[in-house]
Amino acid sequence: MPFDPTPIACRVSQHLQALADPDNAEKMAAYMKTSMPFYGVQAGPRD
Repeated sequence: MPFDPTPIACRVSQHLQALADPDNAEKMAAYMKTSMPFYGVQAGPRD
């Protein structure tokens, strides 16, 4: 049976959404020069 990463990806996404900082997200996206979505979570809270 192949590994399905979907449940793990959903949990990670939910965790990041709970820590989201929209102001930081806007600044991070501008710094990275991308239109990809950012949650604005810095490295510290991800640990």
